[in-house]
Amino acid sequence: MHTRIPSCVICMSIVAMLAACGGGGGGNSGSSAPSTPATSAQLTGKAIDGYLVGATVCFDNGQGACDSTQSTTTTDANGDYTLKVSGSVTDKQVDVIVTPSTTDLANPTIPFTSTFTLSAIVQGTTQNVTPLTTMVVAQMATGQTQQEATQAVQNLVGSKVDPNADYISGGDTGTASVAASMVSHMTELSGQGPISWSQVQATMNAYASKGNINGVQQSDVDAQLANPAFSKAIDASAALATPLYTVDGDLMQEVAGSSTISSALSPVRENFTLSGSTLSVTQEIQGNGNWSAASPVGSYDAMFSGSFISLNGGMGAYLMKSDGSWTNWLTAAQLHPSYSLSTVGSTLVGSDPNTNDQVTISYRTTDVSGQPLSSALQIDYRNPVRGTMTGTFPSGTTAFLATTAYAHDRLMLVSEGLGLPWINGADVNQPVFVNGSSLYSLGDPTQTYTSVQQTVGTQTDIGGGCLLLNIEANGVATVDKSNASGCRYGGIDTNSYPVTGSWSAYPRNPNAITVSLPKSIGGPTVPIDDTIKNTINAGGSLVVALVNGKLMGGFLRPASAPDTVAQFPSSVTDTIAASMRAAAVKLGLTQNP
Repeated sequence: MHTRIPSCVICMSIVAMLAACGGGGGGNSGSSAPSTPATSAQLTGKAIDGYLVGATVCFDNGQGACDSTQSTTTTDANGDYTLKVSGSVTDKQVDVIVTPSTTDLANPTIPFTSTFTLSAIVQGTTQNVTPLTTMVVAQMATGQTQQEATQAVQNLVGSKVDPNADYISGGDTGTASVAASMVSHMTELSGQGPISWSQVQATMNAYASKGNINGVQQSDVDAQLANPAFSKAIDASAALATPLYTVDGDLMQEVAGSSTISSALSPVRENFTLSGSTLSVTQEIQGNGNWSAASPVGSYDAMFSGSFISLNGGMGAYLMKSDGSWTNWLTAAQLHPSYSLSTVGSTLVGSDPNTNDQVTISYRTTDVSGQPLSSALQIDYRNPVRGTMTGTFPSGTTAFLATTAYAHDRLMLVSEGLGLPWINGADVNQPVFVNGSSLYSLGDPTQTYTSVQQTVGTQTDIGGGCLLLNIEANGVATVDKSNASGCRYGGIDTNSYPVTGSWSAYPRNPNAITVSLPKSIGGPTVPIDDTIKNTINAGGSLVVALVNGKLMGGFLRPASAPDTVAQFPSSVTDTIAASMRAAAVKLGLTQNP
């Protein structure tokens, strides 16, 4: 697989050829088209992600593909196209189909590994097609007005950005860079193969929902696919008439209290089985062609990033109960409970046995025929096995989108905390031990604290000795450089430090505070632990709480952000596991049999 280097994005400009005047006009305009009816005989323009050669341009058939009853064309050696039209095409949807045969002149030696569609709503006699206009189309598909959709683009890219503008010829390198990332991240998420129009739109909507690009994971795309525009509701009990499975990834095992970490990979899935009024969720691994419960359950959480439960790192955690108190220390296995249900039908309603919080699970279905198998994996998109997988879902394959909503925010305090205390210019590695797990706290590990407010003045190493989280007075939290030797500060201009956030008391527990940090901290090259970045990118917060005289660190996922995952019948997970194993062999990684 070639890693796609972000480049400029797809644009078009459409030149009106006015037969009555015997002449033409327009060109690669850097501004938006006027909103006048497009009734000319031709629609011309450019396709840009860098200029695209060999991309198909056509009018949409309602499914992100070409309307066979209307004309199509192909971009030339400069990325230009001429599309014949008849009558007004204002408000019609024009598509650019990018395939592995398409050449990006900004990266001519690096082929696309996917086939996908970019689109725009024609606004007048000229119309550019870019990832920004594609987001407008995707937002409008969910019921947003064009004005609201445009605002979503501007919230992501910049308040003065015109989605219809040709920012390449206009020299707007900032917008071009963001738009290029929208394409490259989408292809990284989706894997090698065709990307459905629903998946393209869901990815664009995930960017809009999260307000950033690189923080979007497959679960975010799945959440957008659960929109009625892209999926169909199904009775939850009918969906679970037979067990369904979420595929975590090809993972290593780490057992709490053990110094041994297995270097061999195993395909891992979560088994969702409905039996009467009980929903059990069991972590399973594949070995010798068969699936069995992980031993112990939860021992693969440490190597699985992206989900809330994985934040415990396979070591266990404290969870906040619905009444605001904390549970006792829970093992990783206890964090994978069964649910006693009060309602079994169109939705499943029950309670989490650890926290007593109400849990509601609903299901929708979407067709994933021809989509890359790697899109089933919930693990981080940067995982090498995920990125190397090949193969697509057979025709007729249905994914079941399970959305789990919680009545309250979810708060978890974890063994690794937020990092090691930073005292007198150095890390202090002095944990306490609970049930075989080493627990790291903020502040002085030798001190017994009486209030979470004593967090003020502490520093915590959240970036390998290079970046520090400072809890300051008056609700101020900052991330700043430690200036330790050998540190490199990627992702953010070093002149931007300190990055300022805030903290506040948490309403359900007076001895807990939440720390909110800007999303810039969640950038892929910022040298901060992934558990922190994943939490920020998911719209969550960091947590500090007083437990047993220690200032414990952890994470919050808001109730407004339910979890959505794709699930499949067992036979489909066998196909996915085979692709994972083949990818691991290609990478030279050891696999369990």
